[in-house]
Amino acid sequence: MNNRKPWMAAILSTALLFSGALTLAPKAFADDDDYPAIERVKAPLDRQQYITDRLNKLINMTISFSEKESTDIYDALLHGQNLAQASGLDSSLLAAKLGASIDQDLANTLQNYTVTNEQLIALKSDLYNGIQIAISTPGYKSPSDQNRFNYGALMDKYISQLKADALILSEEDYMDIQDRLIQGGSLVEATRLNQQFLTNALITPIVQDIDKAAQENLLTASEAADLKVQANKTIASAISTPYNDHNQNNSKLDIQAFINKHLASIFNDAYLVVNTDDLEYNELKNAYKQGGSLTSLTATSADELASRILNLWSSDMQAVSDHLSAQDSTDFLQKVTDAIKAAVNAAGK
Repeated sequence: MNNRKPWMAAILSTALLFSGALTLAPKAFADDDDYPAIERVKAPLDRQQYITDRLNKLINMTISFSEKESTDIYDALLHGQNLAQASGLDSSLLAAKLGASIDQDLANTLQNYTVTNEQLIALKSDLYNGIQIAISTPGYKSPSDQNRFNYGALMDKYISQLKADALILSEEDYMDIQDRLIQGGSLVEATRLNQQFLTNALITPIVQDIDKAAQENLLTASEAADLKVQANKTIASAISTPYNDHNQNNSKLDIQAFINKHLASIFNDAYLVVNTDDLEYNELKNAYKQGGSLTSLTATSADELASRILNLWSSDMQAVSDHLSAQDSTDFLQKVTDAIKAAVNAAGK
């Protein structure tokens, strides 16, 4: 047995190298009781770290289940949708898919780690609660992003809706603005608005978001001040630059800009298309401002109002459709129709 001591020392050194991940236990061999066997000992699971890691993956897991592009899902979250809305999936279906994926991952993890029954129950409860929060929270952020201010994402959000916001501020006709943009005009030129006025109007919500981040200690006062200056320069440049030079997705933004611009006059348009013999404009307007919906105030269904308003907007819609594919044109009509129905059913303001 003495000639085996160097060999035994090597095994012991190897076992110690793995810091407790391996342990030595005697196990009988068929021909020699002196040979030791190496058995694996499972380490305890870091429950909190596991929960954080998995919740950080919920958005990517959702993207894998959804038929939408990841950029569209992130954009929807930035605009205040919850994870279910952003994915286009029914909330119950998404919860089930995420839960099943978490369960499978947990089963695989527990092949290498240990938890007590009480810890496992608490672990699953925390994970399932995290899923429900993600599905129902407007503008959901993963735990890793909750304590971090993403200036780039903030600016992407506002730049993506720059045209739509500028059109609402302008009193110019939508098609006149559109023609000026197509001819290479900037948003300032196309909307006929004063550049400083337009910059101030568009920068206001960005400044508010930056101030909010500073109040929540996500930014220092100095960082917030620097970002405000940077944002002001970005917006001023964007509205004074030929629009097509910095817009990489005109068709999608044209559709949203069209909807936003036309919905700004939804009350007047609804009034124009209904029988107004028994409807006094100012009385109707006051009732609308007090929260009455256009469907109830005009005693006209949403479908009927949408049909009539679509006819009113037909020439403007045709001008947009001329730049779209057949499928995009169909989608455009559906989006406008849905937007009108939602607007006429909504409480007035």
